[in-house]
Amino acid sequence: MGNHKKISTSSLEFQVKILAINMASRLSALLRLGERKRWEVIAPRCEFETNELLQLSEFQVVFIYIDGNAPDGFASLISLKYATAHRPIIAILKNDCSQERARAWELGAMICLAENATVSELEMAAVAAVRQFALARNNLIHAGPIEMDITTGSLRILGELVKLPRKQFLLVERLLLAQGKIVTRDQLLNHLYDFDEFPNVKIIDVFICKTRAKFQRAAKMGGAIVTCWGEGYRLAQPQ
Repeated sequence: MGNHKKISTSSLEFQVKILAINMASRLSALLRLGERKRWEVIAPRCEFETNELLQLSEFQVVFIYIDGNAPDGFASLISLKYATAHRPIIAILKNDCSQERARAWELGAMICLAENATVSELEMAAVAAVRQFALARNNLIHAGPIEMDITTGSLRILGELVKLPRKQFLLVERLLLAQGKIVTRDQLLNHLYDFDEFPNVKIIDVFICKTRAKFQRAAKMGGAIVTCWGEGYRLAQPQ
């Protein structure tokens, strides 16, 4: 395989992998975002390598740069539509206008962004696409007595509906997706807050404390939030 550019990330159960096609103009921003979010970003150098990666690896999101003025501007998007199955496609448009966006949507793009999109916009688009990918595969996440429906945004413990503020809901979502693996405070912080928000990492401990109070019944059946001192938190798995 060719010498594609790659950001290696720590070993996570819920590993986000992004394929970046023809992203020369915004690749550095996408790589910085991947490094901060601990996502794996791979940028193939040719069409052959792109096809090889699509066959060998599972990417949750595909970014593709499109120059509508080029003779084959949308050709890569047309072929990508059939190669990516249910993977969400984010199109970065050199000419960001209603006509170009309509064309990109028609050919399978889920989200369209302008070439000068900010890193924050790239992040929000990627997060939305990852969620869409997860929804297409499975709407329900289970862990012992805990059941979360990410479509409706509902959480049940032992079948009883439990209401949580949004930040606490996102915290539980991240712990559930880790399937018992340790999630660090920084990883939780990145999941709860956007690129341009800078809360103190200690806010995670506050959310954990508040969420634990709602999980007392679940804790007796393998749904406890476990503190891993010096590392982070995880959900205890049912015995």
